[in-house]
Amino acid sequence: MADARVHGTHKAVVRERFEEECPHLSPLPPVRFETGYRESRRVALDAFIDMRGNRYSVPVHLCGETVVIRITLDGTLKVFDAEGVLVAEHRLRPREAGWGVVPEYHARLWQDLEVETGSLACYEEVASWN
Repeated sequence: MADARVHGTHKAVVRERFEEECPHLSPLPPVRFETGYRESRRVALDAFIDMRGNRYSVPVHLCGETVVIRITLDGTLKVFDAEGVLVAEHRLRPREAGWGVVPEYHARLWQDLEVETGSLACYEEVASWN
């Protein structure tokens, strides 16, 4: 319907103008051009990156490393390592929704965590003071 109208700027019928220009148009490239937001971030020692007032988990082996982040137009946060490999993906979350956590990314942190154990007698002594 709109192709039959006379265009307001060039004063030609849209369909006719397209048919005239069509032989001169090139095909789109096979790889989609990325138009999303791009920036770099340093991964904190707890394997999170900060983004727009929230925190998002990344694989623990990237702690202390610089990663590239991309935010696509649909609100997906993509995290790439130094070689350009996609290592994490999250949906952006409002601040009040809390952190974006993927437990598998932190499994090694919990595995390597050593918790000191000992006698609880000192706590019993303090409790008896009341």
